[in-house]
Amino acid sequence: MSYDTFDFQARTLPVVVALVPAYLCAALLVAEIPAAKSWWNLLPIPVVLALSVLAKHLGRDAGKRIEKALWAEWGGPPTTQKLRWATADNLIIHRDLHQSLQAIVGPNITLPTPAQENADPVGADQIYEAATRVLITRTGHKDTYAKLKNDLVGYCFRRNVYGLRTLACTVASLISLGSIAAMVVIVRVPIDFDLTVPIVALIGSLVWIVLYTLWFTTEWVRRGAEAYADELLKHAPAANP
Repeated sequence: MSYDTFDFQARTLPVVVALVPAYLCAALLVAEIPAAKSWWNLLPIPVVLALSVLAKHLGRDAGKRIEKALWAEWGGPPTTQKLRWATADNLIIHRDLHQSLQAIVGPNITLPTPAQENADPVGADQIYEAATRVLITRTGHKDTYAKLKNDLVGYCFRRNVYGLRTLACTVASLISLGSIAAMVVIVRVPIDFDLTVPIVALIGSLVWIVLYTLWFTTEWVRRGAEAYADELLKHAPAANP
C-alpha cells in the first residue's frame, strides 16, 4: 500500500484517526494477553487490504455527506464566496480575477457583473460554482500544481475527519465505558490483569473525545477549505488556455 496517495492521505487516514482509541486498546490488549498477540500476527493480508479499501470509502462518504451542510453554515463554498463582488476587498484585483477566470471558462459561461450578481445572487453563485469546476479541471496536473494538490488533500482530510466525528466519539465512548467496567472488575475480582491497561485506554479515549469536541471543529475544516480556495484562485491566470 502506498502512503503517498490522495486516497490514503485524504480518505483512509481520517478513518485511522477516528479509530485511534480502538488501536490503542488493541495494542494494550495484545501486549497484555499472549493469545491476542498470536491472533493479531495471523491476521490475513487480504483482510487488511479489504479493510483499507473499506476505510477509503467510509472516509470519503462521511466527508461528502456533511460538505453541503458546512458550505451552508459558512455562507457558500469558499471559492464562491471569494468570487462574489459583494465580498470583494479590492475591486481592481477582483476584476482581474474575474477576467482571468472568464478567459478560462470561455463563452459558454459568462461571469456576472456586480449589478447582475446583486439582482440574482443565487444565479450568480451557480455560475461561480460552474466556473470553479472548470478551473479545477484545468489545474488537475499534480506535478504542475503540487501545492494546490497538497492543499486539496489537507482540506479533504480535515473534512473527512470532521465527518467521522460521530463514529469517533461513539467508539471512544464505548471504550471509555468498557475501561471503567474493566477497572471495577479488576479491583473487585482477584484476577491477574494489569490495571494499567484499562486506565490508559480510558485516558486515551477521553482525550480523543475532547479533541473531536474542541479541536476537530467546523472552523478547523474551514481553514483548510479557505487555504485550498485561495491557492486554486491564485492559479486562475496561469491556467488560461
